[in-house]
Amino acid sequence: RDLAMGEKKMESSVVMVRGLGELSGHESVGSAFGELFGAVRRVDVIRGAGYGFVRFAAAADAKKAIARSRTKGVLVDGAKVTIDVARAKKEKKKKKHTMDAAAGTPLKEEEKQQERPRPPAQAPPRETKARSVRLFGVASSTTEKQLYKRMRKVRDFERVLDIKTVLFKSRKAADDARKRLDGSTFRGAVVKARLVGDCVKPRRVVVRNLPFSATDDDLISLFESFGPLREARVVVTTTDGQETKSRGFGFVEFECDADAERAVKKGLFELKGRLVAVDDALGKSEYQQQQQRRTPPVGASEEEQRNHDKATREEEEEEEEDNGDAKDKDEDDDDEEEEDE
Repeated sequence: RDLAMGEKKMESSVVMVRGLGELSGHESVGSAFGELFGAVRRVDVIRGAGYGFVRFAAAADAKKAIARSRTKGVLVDGAKVTIDVARAKKEKKKKKHTMDAAAGTPLKEEEKQQERPRPPAQAPPRETKARSVRLFGVASSTTEKQLYKRMRKVRDFERVLDIKTVLFKSRKAADDARKRLDGSTFRGAVVKARLVGDCVKPRRVVVRNLPFSATDDDLISLFESFGPLREARVVVTTTDGQETKSRGFGFVEFECDADAERAVKKGLFELKGRLVAVDDALGKSEYQQQQQRRTPPVGASEEEQRNHDKATREEEEEEEEDNGDAKDKDEDDDDEEEEDE
């Protein structure tokens, strides 16, 4: 069978010529092959590639050229070339078509594949969020390549996800890296590091009872030890577009809600010899609703105003009792822990 296939190939009148020089072209190759072997119908030389194709008028002449190449060799424009049977190109598979039952028009194979139901998307093999560390304070000029060079020195580093997020091989490795990177200096900037799972969203707190001399920098100095900050601002009154004096409170926004939770849990801080209180900041709509509940309706009679004031005082007393009960409960829990110890 192999012999029969070889004979079939030899019956072809087209040969492939390899090893052509840079100066060889259609005319010079056709002239050389015509003089040596017989009439040539067509020559195709691939410029710069060093090969081409020659079609003879008779298959016997092609066979003669192949035999001469294998025995004595053939020179074309001073270069020794190799001649072999040219294999026919495989026919391209025709695109399958199906008929649209409704419109009666043929559909391409691509459209047919789009109609097939897709398999359900598979979940990633491992959760990356728990193994990722987010970096804050990285210099804006830092590239991912520079970050990669720094992180590859950290144990169990896997890859850089983006300019602020690094992936490690395990949750423990990520936590160890966080401890190592937090507060370190990278390219002249002090970096804060947090687990991505602890930074679900930013969180804003309000700081009350501030000294009137307090500034934005004072708030930053007071809370930056808890974690990276987005904003720290003392609220001031403005007159004719100019800031005049502090209103005695301010806002601090943390990048990570877990850091804000620790600050709120502590509750009281000392700033310039004065105790300041920290609590979650209410949204504008929630604050307005609270103010509306504590403000008597317009046009209310004296009796309605007295009833409203009484209800407001009772509400405030209930809040104070709830806060007192919570405080007593915390103290009781602390006493129990001391007894257990």
